[in-house]
Amino acid sequence: AEVAEDLPRWRLLMLTVAMCGIQVCYAVQVGHGSASLEMLGMPTHLVSIAWLAGPLSGMIVQPLIGVMSDKCTSRLGRRRPFIIAGCVLTASALLLFSNAGPLGRMLGDGRDALTAGSVDESSSSSSRGLLLGVVGFFFLDFSIQAIQGPLRTLLTDIVPEHQHAQGNAYFALMVGVGNLLGSWLGALDLEKVLRVPAKWHVDNTQVLFALAALVLCSTVALCVAFSDERPLLASAAAQRGAAGSVTRIANGGGGS
Repeated sequence: AEVAEDLPRWRLLMLTVAMCGIQVCYAVQVGHGSASLEMLGMPTHLVSIAWLAGPLSGMIVQPLIGVMSDKCTSRLGRRRPFIIAGCVLTASALLLFSNAGPLGRMLGDGRDALTAGSVDESSSSSSRGLLLGVVGFFFLDFSIQAIQGPLRTLLTDIVPEHQHAQGNAYFALMVGVGNLLGSWLGALDLEKVLRVPAKWHVDNTQVLFALAALVLCSTVALCVAFSDERPLLASAAAQRGAAGSVTRIANGGGGS
């Protein structure tokens, strides 16, 4: 760990609160991802293939981000730059996925079918929106891993070892709270609850995913602001100094 002092409970809560935002994102994706892909025109039997994004992202992104963050020399520390970048990318993926249909229509979906005189407009004219939806869906799973891995490692970096169990308990608490909050938000008619103006022309899914992005950004901001992480160079220098002292003692206590 980078520090030896105990962290008060509120600091541990601030450190782990980003996990709540992550789970809100997962909850809205699980609750609305399949239905949204089908509405964009993906055949039902292919929707399950899109869910391979989760296992693939865990296999690829977490080890890669782990190695990269171990060597990061940012003044913000080793983990926080990746947490911030992952947050920005995840929020972008949430907005891209939930707005894939309107963006596809802006890019020409629907006009092609009308020009060709297609009768089955819903299945033949949403290729661009579906492509954007699939990209956003995969992008969401991959980018969220860039937060989750460094967040868990941040705990072990800056929290004393005897507090790791307590920190992991708070992580578990935040997982439950995030799942509950995300599922509850997904069950609401947010257009009515938030009184979204009709002139905005947005549906409930767009509002839900935008709200999930806001929750994620807010919780990550709290985590980053209240995490006192030292840059790698300072930590490495301290470690090298300690290692050198041990070596000198082992060799006889100094030079002649």
